[in-house]
Amino acid sequence: MEQFAAVCTAVLDLFRHKFTLYGFTISYWDVLIWSLVAGIVISFIKGLLTGDE
Repeated sequence: MEQFAAVCTAVLDLFRHKFTLYGFTISYWDVLIWSLVAGIVISFIKGLLTGDE
């Protein structure tokens, strides 16, 4: 169980890591959230355009 907690802590620390890209400072959490939102929006638009229900 301690190894699992150590892995979870390492992953959480990785997601909290901030980096600067083209003058914007973001974290991997930000990338994850924006990717999820973009995927939902693209899926919604695709459904509207193709007529899938």
